[in-house]
Amino acid sequence: MKNYSYPCCAESMAPKPAPKLVIDYEHYLMDVRGVASPRGQLATVRCFLAFLETQGIPVDRIGKGTFDRFLLEQGRYYEKRTVASLSSFLRGFLRYLAAVGIVADDMSLLVERPRIVRGERDPRYLRSHQVAATLETMKVETIVGRRDRALLTLLAVYGLRSCEVARIRLDDVLWRCETLRIRHRKCYDTLELPLIPAAASALADYIRVRPETVHRDVFLTKWRPYRPIHDSAVGQAARQALRRAGIEVARAGAHTFRYSHAQALFEADTPLPEIAGALGHSDLRTTLGYLQITVHPLRDVALNDGEDLA
Repeated sequence: MKNYSYPCCAESMAPKPAPKLVIDYEHYLMDVRGVASPRGQLATVRCFLAFLETQGIPVDRIGKGTFDRFLLEQGRYYEKRTVASLSSFLRGFLRYLAAVGIVADDMSLLVERPRIVRGERDPRYLRSHQVAATLETMKVETIVGRRDRALLTLLAVYGLRSCEVARIRLDDVLWRCETLRIRHRKCYDTLELPLIPAAASALADYIRVRPETVHRDVFLTKWRPYRPIHDSAVGQAARQALRRAGIEVARAGAHTFRYSHAQALFEADTPLPEIAGALGHSDLRTTLGYLQITVHPLRDVALNDGEDLA
């Protein structure tokens, strides 16, 4: 039995050409079920069939243990909500197998979906010591190392988006006024932030060695011809730094630091409207999606004899 490692949503890893069973299932979804774009369903089926092949299990011999092992494997790559969606797609495929007589019984109910509690998700934020440990991994003896440390410092201390950091221009760093101007926000407004010493120091260290160019953007690419970086470079720098620090977090990237900033503000009892303003949110419901709200302390109060409420 071969080891299996194939995330369903990674189309580049999908076996090609598509098996006949997948093609037949696609026709069924579109012509019979009326699904306009069954991309997710087909990716899951191709992934499941690849799993069966590596395990040496024929389609007509599948059972509950097969489904459990497959979904546990997918849990290595995805959060519970995504695995729940994959479970639903797998159930639909099993109903199809029973309908066309490939398997004798409908086994869709044997596929267990992860239980999703409203508001529950895998933590996407770092604690302050983890943020510090990540920044300490930067190789400041190189130009790219100084650039990436400045990028991540801005993400960490302000909770900015990757696009906001990537588009900062030299004119936006107002040294005498000790102000950092963020022009290209998602909500199309301009924000002026106090130039926090940690951010000022990281920016100054990079700008001193920044390559000469006609571009006024602060952050430049690694190689000649030097040009402004893309948003994706910020995310790549964040992922590499987290990997070097040995920190695992759900969906690691530039937004990890944004979530961390929001969570730190929340745990410091910052009012929710202020957190929303710092993140550039116009809807408080969006801000709530960034916060990990712990309910266990409330449960403890509810279960004791009431003394904590006195």
